[in-house]
Amino acid sequence: MSAHLRALEIDVSDAWTLFRLLDTDRSGVIEVEEFLSGCEHLKGHAKGIDLATLGFEVRNLGRKFVKFMKSTEKQLDELQHGPPPPKMLDELPGEKPL
Repeated sequence: MSAHLRALEIDVSDAWTLFRLLDTDRSGVIEVEEFLSGCEHLKGHAKGIDLATLGFEVRNLGRKFVKFMKSTEKQLDELQHGPPPPKMLDELPGEKPL
């Protein structure tokens, strides 16, 4: 098997990572279609568009993670200390105090 993967220019030094990359439907089994399409996609070196796409997705996930963490921290704080007090009329945005 490793000779076949070397012929496709696929590094097999991390077999578990390779398995996870090929098992696209997360079934725990690599079907023939998954194997063939996965090997073809992994063949050779990464292309510039692949790296740009990966960078974009990582940044996007990072932003979503930060937003999720802030929301979670707020909810935990409210569970521990109760909700924040309601704003007074003179504290509403755009309103001038009387």
